[in-house]
Amino acid sequence: MKRAVKSLEKAANERLKVEDREQKWRKKKAARPDKPDPKIEQELEKANNEVQKARKLEKEAGKQVRSLEKTFGQLARHIAQARATLQQATKQYEEAKAVIRSSNRELQEKNTALEKAEYALEKAAAAREKLEERRRELENNKQELLDSIINKSFEGKVHCSIRPPVSINRLTQFRKLLSGYDGLQCLMVGGSADEGLFVLVNSIRPLPLLRILREMEPVESALEESGGITVKLVDA
Repeated sequence: MKRAVKSLEKAANERLKVEDREQKWRKKKAARPDKPDPKIEQELEKANNEVQKARKLEKEAGKQVRSLEKTFGQLARHIAQARATLQQATKQYEEAKAVIRSSNRELQEKNTALEKAEYALEKAAAAREKLEERRRELENNKQELLDSIINKSFEGKVHCSIRPPVSINRLTQFRKLLSGYDGLQCLMVGGSADEGLFVLVNSIRPLPLLRILREMEPVESALEESGGITVKLVDA
């Protein structure tokens, strides 16, 4: 689980680096619109290919993390099945004892049934203990994963999509908090028919941006999605 998280962090950091490099070459190209430079075009194409590759690696790492979470869910179901088996074995054990007390003539046969039930009970208890131990281990790993995601460092420009509905008062409050946070800059607030409303943030140094956003008063939720962050503001 830790290895999958590290792979995800490494892929995300690499994507941010190559996206920043691509942006720099785009600026150089835009600065010389009348004088095409083959070197700039070559570097821009190279940077674009690296961005696509980095995004693919990040996507694959995300799939690995989700696969581990799926495994956690499957183990939880196995634990529930083990508990049901344990209850059934306990019931069989009690029924076997009652039959033994009611008929001495069938004592040997019922003792055999009792031994089988006890054996099944012990096996079910042992299986449940193993599954419980595995569940606790996965819960710890899951918490480590969640902590690593929420404390992931962001540096440079970050696109923050704002989920509707959006209150103007909440958006204004959000923008002021971003501008007033040490190490953050609110570069612009914009929107389009395709992307909707967004805020472009610049992290001057590596900062745990997800945790910072979630701790802000007007923010209801903040999730990393599609190479940026999606923010839901609290209703006015």
